[in-house]
Amino acid sequence: MNEQKIILQKDGLTFKKEARNHYTLHHFLENENIIMEKIIDFSLIKLVYDLNPDVYMKSSVNKLNENQATIFCLLNHFFEDFGLPQRYSHVHCVKKKEGNVISFKNQTIYDKTSLDLPEEAEIMPLRELDASFTIINDHKIEANCDVKFDPNLTIPIFAEKMIGVILLKVFKRLKQFIEKINI
Repeated sequence: MNEQKIILQKDGLTFKKEARNHYTLHHFLENENIIMEKIIDFSLIKLVYDLNPDVYMKSSVNKLNENQATIFCLLNHFFEDFGLPQRYSHVHCVKKKEGNVISFKNQTIYDKTSLDLPEEAEIMPLRELDASFTIINDHKIEANCDVKFDPNLTIPIFAEKMIGVILLKVFKRLKQFIEKINI
């Protein structure tokens, strides 16, 4: 059964449900003052966290080399009043460039011994988390994020909309920051 539906579409961002526990996020980033390809790296991921302290309680991007990093983020406890656990993500990220597409493929790291976490925090049950940036021209890129959660996870419908609103806030701030760069 095809469940594809747009959950949120606003300010150039589209958050869509593709199937059960499968979501996509789509938007464009543009700035005539910079070469966009040069900013698509692990520092862009760190910038997302830094621009959103109201969303991410803690974060780190540990660059292993030019094409690999481990990334950690602890989300603020948005759904505490609903009895849902606080979530964190810890992934090994691999960056690749093929033609005009730069992608970041993420694999969950389940070992949390080195992480400073609240005892009750639970890992985000991600099956896949992939981001790709298609270079349209020197000053414009198309950004896509594909997220698949564990099939055993039940995501309440109210949570889908709230996730969309949070993502809108996160990527709107990134878009505004990038569009204001003037070098």
